[in-house]
Amino acid sequence: VIMFGTFGMAIGGWIGGIGFDMTGAYDVPFLIGVGFNAINLGIVAYLISSTRRRTMVTVPA
Repeated sequence: VIMFGTFGMAIGGWIGGIGFDMTGAYDVPFLIGVGFNAINLGIVAYLISSTRRRTMVTVPA
């Protein structure tokens, strides 16, 4: 997980610069970043909800 986060932080600025060079503004790279963050938020929400659905079953000894 840390490796992917580090990779994203390392390449994100570079890709944002390419987007600025292509469009002349930071609007598109910013919206792409917002989109990726929304996707990540959805993944985290799914993972949290899937772990909370599991219920603990107590078994008598």
